[in-house]
Amino acid sequence: MVCSTEIQAPAGYTLNSNVQNVEVKTDKYTQVVFENDKLGSIRLKKIDYVTRKPIANVKFKVTKENGENIGEFVTDKWGEINLVNKLEPATYLIEEIAVPTGYALDKGVRKVNIGIGGEVMVEWENYPLASLQIIKTDERTKKPISGVEFELLNSQKQSMGKFTTDKDGRIYLESKLAQGTYYIKETKAKDGYIPNDGEKMVELKWGKTTKVEFVNTPIFGQIEIHKIGVENNQVTGQLDGENLQGAEFTVYDKATNKEVTRVTTNFNGIARTGELPYGDYIVKETKAPAYYVLNENEFEVSIKENGEVVKLEVENKSVDLKTGGEKSTVKETKAGDTIRYDFNNLQNLSTVPLKDFYIHDSLPSAITVQRLFTGTFNQNMSYRIVYKTNKNSEFKVLQDNLFTDRVYEIDLTKGLQKDEYITDLKYEFDSVGVGFREVEKPFLYAKVNTNVKKNEQFTNILTVGGKYDMQTVKHEDKFTTTVISTTPTFDGKLPKTGY
Repeated sequence: MVCSTEIQAPAGYTLNSNVQNVEVKTDKYTQVVFENDKLGSIRLKKIDYVTRKPIANVKFKVTKENGENIGEFVTDKWGEINLVNKLEPATYLIEEIAVPTGYALDKGVRKVNIGIGGEVMVEWENYPLASLQIIKTDERTKKPISGVEFELLNSQKQSMGKFTTDKDGRIYLESKLAQGTYYIKETKAKDGYIPNDGEKMVELKWGKTTKVEFVNTPIFGQIEIHKIGVENNQVTGQLDGENLQGAEFTVYDKATNKEVTRVTTNFNGIARTGELPYGDYIVKETKAPAYYVLNENEFEVSIKENGEVVKLEVENKSVDLKTGGEKSTVKETKAGDTIRYDFNNLQNLSTVPLKDFYIHDSLPSAITVQRLFTGTFNQNMSYRIVYKTNKNSEFKVLQDNLFTDRVYEIDLTKGLQKDEYITDLKYEFDSVGVGFREVEKPFLYAKVNTNVKKNEQFTNILTVGGKYDMQTVKHEDKFTTTVISTTPTFDGKLPKTGY
């Protein structure tokens, strides 16, 4: 008697574990028959719910109903898993455990019964996730706005995250959301815009892209400048505190220092800009009203609220037009003496620059000028000296292209005719600034004529003047010398000057 047992079944068949006892006889052929059951099959196909195309790389777990694990399997490029002739007759559970990006995981479990040699086809759909695109634009320019924060809420108003628009003003949540109702709210507007209040509802569909556009209103405001005068104005007659017309202001962007706009005050002393966008500005007075001093302060102004008018009061001091100068020499002299005239405190005392500035020395006929030492001045520029004589009533150029930082010695007797002498000397400047004055004082030498009489008096007149706008300003100084003797005491030699 022999026992027969199957220890390995053919591929695709179940193992027959029965034991058969066989009686073997001499010279006899004995046949033993073992029957095998054919294994069952599961064919699973994964497709896109919307496009109906196959989906690769979807992972499934297959277990028996009794909990025995069969394994994990992944769909191929045709979206298929084929477990052919590999499953014993039983009830099986199929569970999806991983899906490619862009698809929603199906959390359902499929139950299938496999009989002897049976085959089950399972077609399983996956829903492609929806896409959401949020677009943020400027209401006026229609240009995109970056840096705006939004919060996405689900249908139960639970937060699903906060997101910020990119440089193109967009938030793109590509294939990340399940179909359903959502709410979008703006949580942080970009500086310079009015925030959007409330929530916007949106319905998303499987596999579809939904675009939602939000518009922001930019913040605009204005700057209003009130211009008033300080102190009574002696030229215009306007009183302290009165409104000033004609003041020009320039508004600059603080960040770039670029000019934004210019405005001029009206009859009421008011200048108002047009609409200006949210931001920080610098306001400068670039032209003062006539006969008022330019206010050189810079005023920082910020526009933060929509529709606000930022008010600014700017004061102007009245122009003070004044010049100064003194001329001095000896109080007493004798006929034939050589005397020295000194120029002192030659200056622009005005609070504004002066045009056509001059220093005019009107000389008495009792003296004859001989030499001039020009002196120096505290502002670098060129000037010229002109003169008149007793034989020429029109000014002629004595010296041109003189520089204020140099002392020139000029012979005042050259080029004159017989019996001709200089009656007027005049320094001429195109313009001088505030605070202009001499550094090394000018002086000249003159000889007292021999034909003067005892007790005769002669007066030298110095005038320092200029122009501001249409207004002229001048200061006059006189110095009188008395002749005490007709007998000269001078030895004919000029004193040393140090030049």
